[in-house]
Amino acid sequence: MSKEYILPEKIKDKEIRQMAEQNVEYRAKLVEKLGYDPLDYSWVEKELAENHLEKKWFQFQREEGGNFQNWDEATKRFNNSYHVNIDIETAYTMCIKWKRYLMGAWNTIAAQNPNMEDWKNAARKFEERHRLRQQRMELWSEEHKDNFPLVKVKKPIRFRHGPHFKKCIEKIPKLFVDYLCYEIREGVILQVISHDPETQFIQLDFTPDIRKLVKSDEINYRPWKRMKADYDFDVYPEEINDHLEFLSPLDAENSDSMSTQ
Repeated sequence: MSKEYILPEKIKDKEIRQMAEQNVEYRAKLVEKLGYDPLDYSWVEKELAENHLEKKWFQFQREEGGNFQNWDEATKRFNNSYHVNIDIETAYTMCIKWKRYLMGAWNTIAAQNPNMEDWKNAARKFEERHRLRQQRMELWSEEHKDNFPLVKVKKPIRFRHGPHFKKCIEKIPKLFVDYLCYEIREGVILQVISHDPETQFIQLDFTPDIRKLVKSDEINYRPWKRMKADYDFDVYPEEINDHLEFLSPLDAENSDSMSTQ
């Protein structure tokens, strides 16, 4: 699994080239120490892809650095490169699968376990667990999309937002604790847009009136299936009861012991 790293000659900027050289040296030392490169993710496409399309997508995603800011552009580029015709949702589904494989295997790899079978087993278990939970949550969302339960923030909750959402924050300043906009203030009403009855995970979002203000150019009838996480509400399971008041039950038979995704 070892490989030799050669710095591309096209890197001309002295500072960037120095950083690149340091990275090459670091990875070379890892290979020398471990006998393999833990940062080489090509094993995922070689060992875990279930078909030719997945193999090509996993390779494409690895070579692109793992993340995409523009799904339209990324999907078109993939289609043009490999002469296929997949839609954005198919690309997104394969993207999530690739990431889950890596996340599932990482603790095993980081523990300096060279056995790739262990990597693969950990990756598959993690991917299956999260995929099944996602399926249960999406089913719940479809069943409740006409009447999502509401919650009231009792104590400030963390709010994470990406660079593309910053321009929207100025439209709803009163919802945040301060100008940094990293916390939702008490008293704000949110809606539960997804829930897993088995594990009690939930996903929160703004109410439709607020969402319309910040995402006025978006047509999204399934807000629980965002193509990119412009924002997310972050509440740990042990904080739920202290920070959120449920104004209506998630399910008639089970409305306790809830945690957020």
